[in-house]
Amino acid sequence: MDTSRIRIEVLGTPRVLMDGEPVAIRPRPLEVLAVVALSDSLFVGYPQLYGTFPKNKPSTVRAHVSDLRGQLGRAVVPADRGGVRLGVNRDQVDAVLFDVLLGRARGLPHDRRVPLLRQARDLWGPGKPFRERPDPLADRLDRLRRRRYAMYLDLIDSESHLGESDEAIADAERAAALWPTDEAVWSRLVDAVVAAGRAHEAEHHFARYQENAARERKKVSPDLRAKVRRATAGRRVPAADDLAGPYQLPRYDTVVRGRETDFARLDELLGSSPEAPGLAVVTGPPGVGKTALALKWANKVSGRFPGGNLHVDLAGFAGRTPVSPEEVLAGFLRTLRISPNGLTHDELVTAYRTALVGRSVLVVLDNAADRAQVEQLIAIGEASRTVITSRFALLVSDVGGPSCAIDLSPLPAAAGLQVLSDAIGDRRVRDEPGAAAEIVDRCSGLPLAIGLVAARARLWKSRRLRTIEAELEETGAILDVGAMRDRSGLRESFTWSYNALGADAAHVLHVVGLHPGPSVRPEVIAHLASLSRRDTSLALDELLADNLVYSAPDDRIALHDVIREFAVDTATQAAPDEAERVREKLLEYLLWSAVRCDQALDSGRDLPVGEPDDGAPVPAPATKEEAATWLAEEHEAYLAVLRSPAFARWPSYRWLLPAALCAYHNRAGHWATAEQLLCEALDVDKSDLGSERALYFQAVNLRLVCLIQRKLGKLDPAAQHARRSIRLCQEHGWSLDEAHARQQLCVVHEDAEQWDDALEQATAAQAIYTACDDYRGIAHTFNTMVGIDLNAGRPEHAVASGLKAAEATRRSTDAYGRASIHRNLQRAYEALEDWENAVDHGEAAAALYVADSPANEAHVLHSLLLAYRRLDRPEDERRAAARARDLLLDLPHRREQDKAVLAELNERLAG
Repeated sequence: MDTSRIRIEVLGTPRVLMDGEPVAIRPRPLEVLAVVALSDSLFVGYPQLYGTFPKNKPSTVRAHVSDLRGQLGRAVVPADRGGVRLGVNRDQVDAVLFDVLLGRARGLPHDRRVPLLRQARDLWGPGKPFRERPDPLADRLDRLRRRRYAMYLDLIDSESHLGESDEAIADAERAAALWPTDEAVWSRLVDAVVAAGRAHEAEHHFARYQENAARERKKVSPDLRAKVRRATAGRRVPAADDLAGPYQLPRYDTVVRGRETDFARLDELLGSSPEAPGLAVVTGPPGVGKTALALKWANKVSGRFPGGNLHVDLAGFAGRTPVSPEEVLAGFLRTLRISPNGLTHDELVTAYRTALVGRSVLVVLDNAADRAQVEQLIAIGEASRTVITSRFALLVSDVGGPSCAIDLSPLPAAAGLQVLSDAIGDRRVRDEPGAAAEIVDRCSGLPLAIGLVAARARLWKSRRLRTIEAELEETGAILDVGAMRDRSGLRESFTWSYNALGADAAHVLHVVGLHPGPSVRPEVIAHLASLSRRDTSLALDELLADNLVYSAPDDRIALHDVIREFAVDTATQAAPDEAERVREKLLEYLLWSAVRCDQALDSGRDLPVGEPDDGAPVPAPATKEEAATWLAEEHEAYLAVLRSPAFARWPSYRWLLPAALCAYHNRAGHWATAEQLLCEALDVDKSDLGSERALYFQAVNLRLVCLIQRKLGKLDPAAQHARRSIRLCQEHGWSLDEAHARQQLCVVHEDAEQWDDALEQATAAQAIYTACDDYRGIAHTFNTMVGIDLNAGRPEHAVASGLKAAEATRRSTDAYGRASIHRNLQRAYEALEDWENAVDHGEAAAALYVADSPANEAHVLHSLLLAYRRLDRPEDERRAAARARDLLLDLPHRREQDKAVLAELNERLAG
């Protein structure tokens, strides 16, 4: 089937068009189609689909999918074992095309924007996509409706700007029908009829609005009432003072990307109700685009302030002396044709405020240093508005009435790419999308950084973006890019904020930057900085106020990558010895913490790490769950340390940390990560331990690599590493560690179904364990015999070996080992068709694996399904299948056997 002939409509009553003609499809299958069409990737998994239609059985939902395939063809709804996918281009779905059109229209001049907005408007049909609103789609549907609303307002404004009054009226009428009591919509309708010379119609439209408000029991807007009265009384003639209003705003025509929400917040200043804010404070880190946002908005709305506008760069963070309030007041008064000569400070303030009373003036105070610099410059008067930009989190909400705070964050990736495209052209970005995306990421989404890199790209017109991106990877390169004799780079911009910091705040910034993880807890910062908790808290307050760090979830502190690079560069230049001390202290803290958690996970390993310093905020997990949770939260920090060249001068940590993390990695399924780290650790110099102990821990390291590679199904290299460990142990008489390595090798042989080799290793290991009275090891080797006996067709012997293993575990604390024994006993009883005992041991294994291994728990539950069925326990069967499926879905790494079991469980639960 030629899928390009298909069109899917969900903006209204859903339908499918083939060559422009509707295809007859029953309502419920159409709703299933609408769910998929409204998804971000045109794909919805069956579990989500079942949750969307909770009143339908899964089999019914799958029947609707079959109907769709039968009517539309498998090219449109291709078969997919995990869910439902649409095999059409995204712009063949009206909801997707709607978003695309709005994205194209954004930032264009009015004459080019209007056709795109009208095309987007016409995509909406009558009706609704669902008879009942499905909760899983509520956010998507709400977002579409909000964008439709914003589209209409934008379209009406653009048509009005172009003088297309009749079209503006028609679209305002459509919007009024959709939002019958919305003040903004009806206000635009009144403006449109007045602009068309039909002011007499304003009363009629207001009467309709009043009727709608009464019907919905809503209060009639006094602002709209006043607007209609002015319209019908004739348009106001501007006063002489209005006509003489100053215009100080710098022109700003550049498109500002990714700030739609922030522009909407600034638009709140345009309201005329008493609750409307008179002040907006725009804050954010250096280079995030505060000035661009304020100037773009101010230029757009300046016509709404007939009293004129005032603007000043206060130089709060500009490498020069900040402008004093007295200088600004004097300058503003001169602009307003009032002489400031001879006036005291208080008289300047009074004259300024008196001049603005009764006017409608927009005041833009850019780059403020602190509250004291701006609090007397805020415009006073009902019709005037003030916008302040600053890196400092100004506390001005109690000055000048209601206000709104806008905290700018770095741009998302898509908006950052648009900024780059605006600067260097779409073609270069399209030709190298990967390099362009990495440049934006390297710039941490800061518009200033992207603009500086773009300036370099414009200078080097023939240079590939990949080459520029590689240059930026050099240490310090991003900080100095774009800096010229007449223009500052990022380094200078950050330095202006850094120079204003107190000593403790500067030191804490260094510490946060030297910690390479994505975020860090305040108590850890205090430990690394060697400061009290109180002094650290005060320093963090200062950094947060200056937007050099930000508050991350779970009471943590983070900073953007480019600022991190500045902090690290400053730390290593200003105090290299202190930077090294902080890094070493961080390594010690992370290692002590990992070892504490490793001990709680019952690994049994004794690593040479010593005791933690007094007062170090090392975790003390009481359970395995607490230990695993702590390591999961800090995992990215561990990986960042292990991969950072800055920590390479302490080689011992490069093998100790992977060893301490091995139990967690094994439990959490991070097997590929563990293999890489442990294999790298084999090559790390361990000679600082002395030759004997270096070889001992090399043998331990080899055994850990074997353990992980066996999990990954890499049986041959796993066996090789186990044999190397055995040889080292034999050469130096480490008999117990030899037994551990043999036991590991035995399990590898089991997985490879090399039963004779497995029996040989198990027998040798058991002899050593028995001689050492190691009951944990004895249990493991008896457990191995269970698998060997089962393979040999001796289930009765397998049960006997399993019971001996279980008896041995009563004298050890190895929960993971006990789980493995119960699992093998389950298999043995299943072979004897003793389903009651099989269930008892399977459930015992699953319960123990809850604390140690989600993958193993899932496979045990899967193996229990047959026993539950034989015992006629359907509810237990379904519960176990659902739990196993959820566990496998959450695994970070799935082996082929995991994928096969997951597919089977999905089919079983869907049937």
